[in-house]
Amino acid sequence: MLNLKQHIGRTMIDQNWIKELFSTIDSMDSPAFAKYITQDGTFQWGAFPKMEGTEAITQFVSGFFSMLTSLSHDVTNVWQADGDPDTIFAGGNTLYTIPNGEKVTLSFLNLFRMEGKLIREYTVFCDPTPLNEAFAKQ
Repeated sequence: MLNLKQHIGRTMIDQNWIKELFSTIDSMDSPAFAKYITQDGTFQWGAFPKMEGTEAITQFVSGFFSMLTSLSHDVTNVWQADGDPDTIFAGGNTLYTIPNGEKVTLSFLNLFRMEGKLIREYTVFCDPTPLNEAFAKQ
């Protein structure tokens, strides 16, 4: 369940859009996720290489999702860069479940650089060490 707090100035962030985006991610539907990103957009998760374009993003995310049993985001804060309505931040925690049943929670901060209602640049800042350690124990 998403618990959103807005910390923004004059422009309102579409909370329904945020909820739909994270619900789509939590459904682990790679093609549906990629529809939130412009065709020439970029996606980078942690220290992994930046993916460019819908096909590369869909392939990367599909591979990542295939290593998981489930994931669930708890978005606790969403805010906009002061004076830049096209830059949105979302932060919270993600609960990952891996095939051996182990659960790992990672804190995240996402940066969205928008182009209309689509994301042109999607960057996930997180420390994946606990998740990598859980994968290593499988």
